[in-house]
Amino acid sequence: MKNDVIVIGAGAIGSFLALGFSQAGQRVAVMARGSRLAFLRENGLVLEREGKVQVHPVFAAERPEDLGCAPMLVLCTKTLAVPQVLSALAGNVAPGTIIVTTQNGVETPDMIASAFPEARVVAMRVHGFFEMHADIVRHTGVEPSCLLGAWHDRDVAECSGEEAQASVAARLREAGIGAEVASDIRKALWDKFLLAAAIGGVGTALAVPAGSILQAPGGAALLEGAMREIALLARRRGIALVSDQVERTLGFVAGFPADATSSLQRDLESGQPGEYDALTGAALRMAREEGLATPLLDRVASMIRARGLLRD
Repeated sequence: MKNDVIVIGAGAIGSFLALGFSQAGQRVAVMARGSRLAFLRENGLVLEREGKVQVHPVFAAERPEDLGCAPMLVLCTKTLAVPQVLSALAGNVAPGTIIVTTQNGVETPDMIASAFPEARVVAMRVHGFFEMHADIVRHTGVEPSCLLGAWHDRDVAECSGEEAQASVAARLREAGIGAEVASDIRKALWDKFLLAAAIGGVGTALAVPAGSILQAPGGAALLEGAMREIALLARRRGIALVSDQVERTLGFVAGFPADATSSLQRDLESGQPGEYDALTGAALRMAREEGLATPLLDRVASMIRARGLLRD
């Protein structure tokens, strides 16, 4: 089977992207499992946005070998599932295949590049609030958009980094999804890491939605402090964040809908494996590696643990 795009993972982000590609006439295959696979086969992709429901059929399969091949593979699983997925995708990746990462956190692109050295890795940061409700993807808040960039500059199978990122951006734009190429994709991922690790951790610690942290007692101070610790970690790791990155990020948070939540918080509070270890937990781990003190992030972790939401 020849496809234009294979989407691995049919959660909120994966489903949103797959629907956009499909509606633009691109041949799309989606990897899903269990009840999600059954829903997609019976109902197709369903997206609720601005009060309107969009439905589009899609080919979905559980086994990677049933997905065929494609010049572009978009990895939309949660970070914790990446190692398992990598071991199953060898037959779907050829020299020059473009693999797009969408995970929160800053470590997945290196994992992909190490596993598939002959592929082109393009890291992508997705903006927008997406949630799953009874297998329907709901988008709220800011207009969805993507910022992306090639992870390495070297040529692979006659495909340069510039060509790979341009190809991904073109497919997104054809699908009606805003896409820009970042001048520094590592910095861009750390910008989002600062946001996601802080709001996910602090929102869970305070038991309030991400959009209500700034109004919660002590929330603004705790969020700002956590962000400043992550910003210091980024600079220690050679990431050139702008000097007012924390202020910019706090301004962005101020525009969130009051009931907007983070996937990290939703997963922890529902008892599901989530992104804590790739976000707040990763910040704490990397800070220890760098010998940095993080009293506010430590406090956040302690508060989450006191709620019984973290495994020791």
